[in-house]
Amino acid sequence: MSLTAKAIKDYLANGGTRCPGCLSTEISGSSMQVDNDTAWQEIECANCEQTWTDIYKLKEIVET
Repeated sequence: MSLTAKAIKDYLANGGTRCPGCLSTEISGSSMQVDNDTAWQEIECANCEQTWTDIYKLKEIVET
């Protein structure tokens, strides 16, 4: 199934907590991959079997 632009926009706006295809919360991700300032993770929905890749960018650091 192909994801619509609206489904992707809603997924990002809601923090990536529900499948953008069927809105299930039964999603899980593989190991995170990292290259320079970008990380990505393959995600799959256990309900509808939709797959996609979440892409993360470095946004901020906090001194510890």
